[in-house]
Amino acid sequence: MSEIVVKNGQSIFDIALIAYGDPSMVYTLIQGNGIDGINEVLTGKTLTYTYSKPHQKETVKINIVTQKIVTILSTQTLFDVALQLYGSAESVFELLSLNPSINNITDDGITGLNVNYETQQTALPVFFDKEKIVIATKFPIIGEFRITDGLEDRITDDDYLRKV
Repeated sequence: MSEIVVKNGQSIFDIALIAYGDPSMVYTLIQGNGIDGINEVLTGKTLTYTYSKPHQKETVKINIVTQKIVTILSTQTLFDVALQLYGSAESVFELLSLNPSINNITDDGITGLNVNYETQQTALPVFFDKEKIVIATKFPIIGEFRITDGLEDRITDDDYLRKV
């Protein structure tokens, strides 16, 4: 039996991902720890879990995996990074498992963070890399700072106005 202490900002789904490698195992955690439901605040609580790997037929598969690091931009969410690097937003959980310093999938403190990822030779990441496309859907907040050409400036209402 293993234990995990819930950090501030972590949800029961984050803990299920860490403990079992699968956020759908959330109800196993709830039942095993007497938790009232998925919305219960768990910060600071110690949860117990037992994990056993499922039995799989042994196959020989050669998969060359390279670990790399990428820096998250201020206009990127973790979902953007997952789509950029893996070709699917669902891969956000892969990023979380490789980067324990990220508390949860909605963590706002990730700008400038160097994150580990495993290269994937699937169509979308290869296309994004070849075409130098960066997925960035997070809008900056008025009053935030940004760096343009090495100079830091503050975002204002004018940045959102389109000249016609």
